[in-house]
Amino acid sequence: MLGYMLDTNIFGKLKLKGLDQKALYGARLYVTHNQWDEIQHTSDEDKRNQLMEVFQQVGAYEEQTISFFLGISVLNKAKLSSGCQFNAMLNRLIELDKEDGKTPPVDNQRRDILIAETAIKLNHTLTTNDGNLRKVVGEFGGHSIKFRTLSSRLAKNGRSFSRE
Repeated sequence: MLGYMLDTNIFGKLKLKGLDQKALYGARLYVTHNQWDEIQHTSDEDKRNQLMEVFQQVGAYEEQTISFFLGISVLNKAKLSSGCQFNAMLNRLIELDKEDGKTPPVDNQRRDILIAETAIKLNHTLTTNDGNLRKVVGEFGGHSIKFRTLSSRLAKNGRSFSRE
């Protein structure tokens, strides 16, 4: 495992917990352009500004996504691929969400899979609180954890996310 790929929902958790940047010192944290793009689409302006601030404070390294999806991906921030794994992962996530009665916008699921596929291919552990996405990552040979697990791992090294 090279590092932790942070899903967009983790920035909301960091906002709620109060980010102590010392907790992140030495942690190898990664994102793609998709997390920033999702934050930019947050309709509540105050929440969006707070999430943007947390995103910038985290200072994660940006990776190119392994696949390119027209209308979502950004040139020079995504690679071209056959799309086979992307499509299989997306179909599985849609299936799991449907079974759970979830109806997220398909573009959100596409972004999630771009992030997850990138984490798998780069041998990063995806950190997300989306149980279905974690399940898909595991089924396709990757590693994923909840925010609580990342927080616990960092705490073992004497670091905490809370400023309290």
